[in-house]
Amino acid sequence: MPRFKENMKVKDLIKSKIRNIPDWPKKGVSFKDITPLLQDKNLFCKTIDILISPYLKKKVDKIVGIDARGFILAAAAWSQLVSSPSVSYRSVSYRSVSSQSV
Repeated sequence: MPRFKENMKVKDLIKSKIRNIPDWPKKGVSFKDITPLLQDKNLFCKTIDILISPYLKKKVDKIVGIDARGFILAAAAWSQLVSSPSVSYRSVSYRSVSSQSV
């Protein structure tokens, strides 16, 4: 039980570091800015620990990071879970000429 309460406190801290920017990039959409979380090294590392904890005893072949923030989170998770190359996915409108479709 104490671990659960401790984890809830950490999750609340993580949430407090994610800024909500309403109506961006357009009205009705709320952008979640993780910059404050990235600026807190210890809390970011704890975030990655929580993110990967269900997979520590499993074989993970690939982690796919989807666009911007996904690239950051996937790279951090990949560094602890996977020995093969990571995969980054970018929406079609942002892909370079040299990218491949999956």
